[in-house]
Amino acid sequence: APTETTAAATGIIGKFGVGFYSAFMVADKVEVYSASALGDGSGHVWSSDGSGTFEVRAVADADYAKPDRVESIIKKYSNFVAFPILLNGTEVNVVQALWTKDTRDVSDDQYTDFYKFIANAYDDPLYRLHFKADAPLELKTLFFIGSSHTEKFGYARLEPGVSLYSRKVLIERHSPDILPDWMRFVRGVVDSEDLPLSLSREKMQDSRLLAKMKDVLTRRILKFLDEQARKDPEKFDQFFAEFGQFIKEGVCMDFQNKAGLSKLLRYESSALDQGKTTSLDEYVSRAPPDQNEIYYLCAPSRELAFQSPYYEAFKKTKKEVLLVYHSMDDFVMNSVGEFNTRKVVSAEAAKLDVQEDHDTTDKLTEADANLLTAWLSLQLEASVTKVEVTNRLHDSPAVVTDHESASVRRMMQMVNQSQGGGGLPTSSKHVLMMQMVNQSQGGGGLPTSSKHVLQINPRHPIVVKLHQLRTTNEPLAAKIAAQVHTNACLSAGLVEDGRVMIGDLNVLLDELLTHSLKK
Repeated sequence: APTETTAAATGIIGKFGVGFYSAFMVADKVEVYSASALGDGSGHVWSSDGSGTFEVRAVADADYAKPDRVESIIKKYSNFVAFPILLNGTEVNVVQALWTKDTRDVSDDQYTDFYKFIANAYDDPLYRLHFKADAPLELKTLFFIGSSHTEKFGYARLEPGVSLYSRKVLIERHSPDILPDWMRFVRGVVDSEDLPLSLSREKMQDSRLLAKMKDVLTRRILKFLDEQARKDPEKFDQFFAEFGQFIKEGVCMDFQNKAGLSKLLRYESSALDQGKTTSLDEYVSRAPPDQNEIYYLCAPSRELAFQSPYYEAFKKTKKEVLLVYHSMDDFVMNSVGEFNTRKVVSAEAAKLDVQEDHDTTDKLTEADANLLTAWLSLQLEASVTKVEVTNRLHDSPAVVTDHESASVRRMMQMVNQSQGGGGLPTSSKHVLMMQMVNQSQGGGGLPTSSKHVLQINPRHPIVVKLHQLRTTNEPLAAKIAAQVHTNACLSAGLVEDGRVMIGDLNVLLDELLTHSLKK
């Protein structure tokens, strides 16, 4: 354990020129530029190689003797020290270190001005978090979340926005080691006297204390956001609409904090009006006790989600579905995996127990359905593993299941094509992984993933008539079967460019017209 003598020795860091003398440990030669305190304007440079001798000589127009240059250095490194710093008789460090004050002693205007100063911002902060901690680390922190950010416009990625201080002296500006990368939208200050300042600033990232600090601060910010979401849901919805992409990135990238991040996700729901969002906790609270899954459906819009064949079973069983509108969200939900002991399941992969409709008289018998599925399996053997009958459909003739998520594939292609910007995760490891997966799958318009299962609706008129047609005009029935399959792939998002269908559609239309005219 450190002795009182050791503690006292550590306490002199930052005083009595210790930092100045340490310069000789990393430099062959040290030069100090200064201007005369007598006001005659003359400047001198002191230089030494540490061998015991030094040289002083006059110097003119030295950069570090210019008032503007000196002022910028003071404001960068010593703007918040406890003592006033005068430059030519004028106090330079006028901004107060608000993070050291009690929250009751700081006004809203002071907080706003401080945020604009440290973030170089013009907007007002949406949230602020000012707290002190003694264990496991001594910390004084002041964090802000602004009202907007520029990354959403496709500009360069935000740089880390939190600076590290010790005893009000800047250690590292915009440090990348204090918070995880996905939290780069947070602006503020962290001050800790526990930091080993005897380490060089270049080696600060090697300190285990920083890793511990990062963990403590990340969990505290997540707790704060969860509290704000419960306290003022409308304000939190405003936050998520602006910064939700960072939360989603965190879900995909930060396994350690995934549970806390998942609580912050917000999506529309089939059980709520358009524009209203819900959390996973709220979804679970509305679900029946015996429902062990959280269902979601990825579609470009609410309207298309409700028209999707994958929604039909949920509509029939009156089960709630979360509606996600971006390819990235499919990857996010896959990353969540499980929430409150409930598995997160895509509507495309859901296994629902749907009761058979008995109000339909025109339907295939079990024997006819077996004959049709066997015939379709032969016609589509290049694309499907099997064809089976399903009760999940009502308005659609067919649907494909057990296929690779089309949304995830599209997102991987988008990330692969992006050059770093926008709303997708762009961590180098993440992008590299997604590029590798994307490259392993090829491109093209029609599905390039492994084979899938085709499920047919035995009550749909197209399916019933297709069974009848295959016995009288099998070539035409084969073309219609292929189009039914392609339509099902289109609904699943597996047809990346619908224009590839035009040629086959023209051939089919021509044959249908010819067949009709012959009659």
